[in-house]
Amino acid sequence: MEIIDGATAAFGPYRTSPQPASAVLADIRALGIRVLSDLPAAVLREQIPADIAEAHLSTDAVSPHTGQAMERPGFMAPPRAADTAVAVTMALSILEQPGIHPAGEALRSLLEAVREELTQISATSIDSWGRGISPVLQSVHLAALAPSLRPSEYVRYRIMTETPAGRPGPLGTSSSEPGRSPRCSGRPGRSASHHLKESMRGLWLPFSPPCC
Repeated sequence: MEIIDGATAAFGPYRTSPQPASAVLADIRALGIRVLSDLPAAVLREQIPADIAEAHLSTDAVSPHTGQAMERPGFMAPPRAADTAVAVTMALSILEQPGIHPAGEALRSLLEAVREELTQISATSIDSWGRGISPVLQSVHLAALAPSLRPSEYVRYRIMTETPAGRPGPLGTSSSEPGRSPRCSGRPGRSASHHLKESMRGLWLPFSPPCC
């Protein structure tokens, strides 16, 4: 209700990058769809209070649309309060973490529960999660996939930074605005080179030998 009543949200991973309420609600919906459509019942029972979990897993029809919703969970509005409660509870258990990387760890547990290997999920898989999701959730998704990414992807997506790049362009560049490509500068390649050097600097410094 606080998200709905407010113009922006600045909790958890949104603290350093406040987002419009509509984008945060879109994030909750996107995560809720993953829960309702993919999360195994055994895992759901471990994460959700027993009474809500059992009400959600029950197949008792309470409306003409319940059967259709059960056949395609997550692709239409949940017909029962318990279904919505499960989706929102699981989504907020991720989005209420105190930062992007802690939220990424929580999301990683969800992704591992719905896929046998994280390598089955790509950095761009989130593009199919629905419209309107925020760049913060894109960053959380990248943080979740960190253990399965190649070294080059660590640089491309700035994984070691506080805010991994949610929408990468060419290697070493990024754009935090969904669907927007990096602008070309008057000198092609200069921006990409600059950003790549800055990204690599953060990786190289910890391995530099001490000064003699």
